[in-house]
Amino acid sequence: MGKEPSHLALECALKTHPNMFLISEECAFRGETLPDIVNRIADAVQERADKGKNFGSVLIPEGLLQHISAYKHLIDELNELFAGCSSNEEKHACADKCVKDESYIKEILTPWSYSLYCTLPEFMRVQLINEQEISG
Repeated sequence: MGKEPSHLALECALKTHPNMFLISEECAFRGETLPDIVNRIADAVQERADKGKNFGSVLIPEGLLQHISAYKHLIDELNELFAGCSSNEEKHACADKCVKDESYIKEILTPWSYSLYCTLPEFMRVQLINEQEISG
């Protein structure tokens, strides 16, 4: 897809004209948190609903979490963990241990990253661990 998924998402937005489009780099520049972004989307939905427009679309680029400061640190810590694995088998074994052993993930993450990790739904935890992009 390229280094910055926002570029591809921007091209899609120019062609499809969504009601709202997020640019990851802009969210990072603003210093937005995930609740800030969710609130901004909810406000846009509410504004449209007030006008009787109970429909619409929001275009969100892949990798948005990587541009949110707190999640960036969590992702960096997970990437460091998997960078130490020399083979795919080792990476899979480490990923399985992270998913299945709560005490192991608590031990390897900083307290801040671990507390953030715990706030995520299970499917997002698994996705963060299983879909590493160590090369950046």
